[in-house]
Amino acid sequence: MSRHGQRGASLLEGLVALALIGIAILVAAAFLDTQAIATDRVQAQAELVLQLEAAVEGMRAGTVPLHSGALDPMPQSLPRSAEVDELALSAQILPLEPPGLVEVTLNASCRTRRGRQTKTVTTRIWRPL
Repeated sequence: MSRHGQRGASLLEGLVALALIGIAILVAAAFLDTQAIATDRVQAQAELVLQLEAAVEGMRAGTVPLHSGALDPMPQSLPRSAEVDELALSAQILPLEPPGLVEVTLNASCRTRRGRQTKTVTTRIWRPL
């Protein structure tokens, strides 16, 4: 029997095509996992920045006391990311000259599925005595 006039794909060609599709799926899955890691990190960093901004503004406005130690997390108008746990805020207050001027160092940290994220900001606040 002659194969000269046969049309269609052979079994080997089908297996090669399936192998190429499988490799493409593996590459796409690795890319999506990398994107998920980056998204988690960015969401956590954004949450920490929002917390730090709210704490600094609260201290400037007088609604958050100017004392060193742990602070309660600031209420947010945006929903907190589900991937952010164990949010912690702390402040270190250093009095400066002239009286009423303080240097404030705020630290914020949280735990995500991929590890711990931290952010620190230092600013000066003037509160006349």
